[in-house]
Amino acid sequence: MESEPLSAEQVFAVHRSIPMAGPADAEATMYSLKSFVGTYLSANRHGRLSCASTAIGALEIWTPVLLPDRGDGALAFMIRPPGISEDQFLSTKTNNTALKGWPAVLTGSTLPVRIHALGTSIGYSQVFFAKCQAAIKQKRQQAIAATAANSIVGVAPMSGNLA
Repeated sequence: MESEPLSAEQVFAVHRSIPMAGPADAEATMYSLKSFVGTYLSANRHGRLSCASTAIGALEIWTPVLLPDRGDGALAFMIRPPGISEDQFLSTKTNNTALKGWPAVLTGSTLPVRIHALGTSIGYSQVFFAKCQAAIKQKRQQAIAATAANSIVGVAPMSGNLA
């Protein structure tokens, strides 16, 4: 099922939590999810989500788990808040009795969807789909193509007269 966000309020920008981390650093796989108002998605050790923090801390650092077998852009978001020993996954639930009293988000349907970080493994309710803005995707593809062209052909300075 393909769906697009109806407003900016339904979009999170994903940023590397430590921008200067190299590929070999553990921090290279840690990201934060920033809302349209500049606050970060966080989860506490009880699985409750909030989006009120204006700074990135241990509760705002997520690790995306790519799921190529589930489709293009499929991923799960994993977090290990301080005070717990197991990873938790961002999850959705349509059964409003299991999480009574938690805020519900209304989707395009009339079913309330509850979002939490209580998932202990990746299942249907833990899979999300990431979309990349077309402009960013195009720049990345152009950079990859330019790098490939330079490494294949090689660029050497010209010397001497061309008469």
